[in-house]
Amino acid sequence: MATDVVHINLLQRSGPRYIVGWTLLTVLTLTLTGLGWYGHDVWTRYAAAAARRDAVAAELRQVQARLADLSNQKARSADALALRAQVDALEPQAQAARALLSALKSDDAGDGPALGRCLAAIREMNDRGAWLTGVTLSAGGKQVELQGEGQSGAAVLRFARRANDAVRPLSLRLDHLEMQPVEASGTNPALRGTVSFRLN
Repeated sequence: MATDVVHINLLQRSGPRYIVGWTLLTVLTLTLTGLGWYGHDVWTRYAAAAARRDAVAAELRQVQARLADLSNQKARSADALALRAQVDALEPQAQAARALLSALKSDDAGDGPALGRCLAAIREMNDRGAWLTGVTLSAGGKQVELQGEGQSGAAVLRFARRANDAVRPLSLRLDHLEMQPVEASGTNPALRGTVSFRLN
C-alpha cells in the first residue's frame, strides 16, 4: 500500500504580491508623519523659548533702566543733601549779614544809618601815639568797644578824649578805659613802654 505524500510548499504565495511594498509605504508614511509632528513640536517649543527669551531680555532692559534712573535719583538726592548742608552752614553768616544790613539802613529814630555813622566816626579817630587793633560794634551801632595800643599811657588818654569827641554827636559815650602794659620781647625793643587798651 502506498501512502500518498502531501507536499506543502511554504514558499508559495497565497496573498497579493505587493504586501511588502504597502507595508514599507505605510511605515515610511508613518515615519514621515511622526517626523513632521516632531518637527512641528520642536519648532513650537523653539518659538515659545525665543518669545520667553525676548520677554526676559525686555524685562531686563526695563529693570536696568529703572536701576539707572534710581541711581540718577540717588545722585541727585546726594547732591541736594550736600547743597542743603552748604546752605545750612552758610545760614548763620547770612543772618549776621542781614543784621548788619538792617543796622546800616537806619537807627531806631529813623534818622539815617547809625552803624554807618558810627563807623565813619571811628575812621576819623587818629592819633600818632595810639592805634586801633580791633573794633566791636553791637546793638546796631549804639554800643562800641575799641581795642588798640599806644606808645604811652598819655597817648592812650589823648586818644580816648578824641574818640569821645568823635562819637558824642552820635549820643555815644566811651567812659570805661582799661590799660595794660605790653610785654616787650627781647627781639623787639621798640615795644618797650607800649600800652594796650580797651575803651567802651
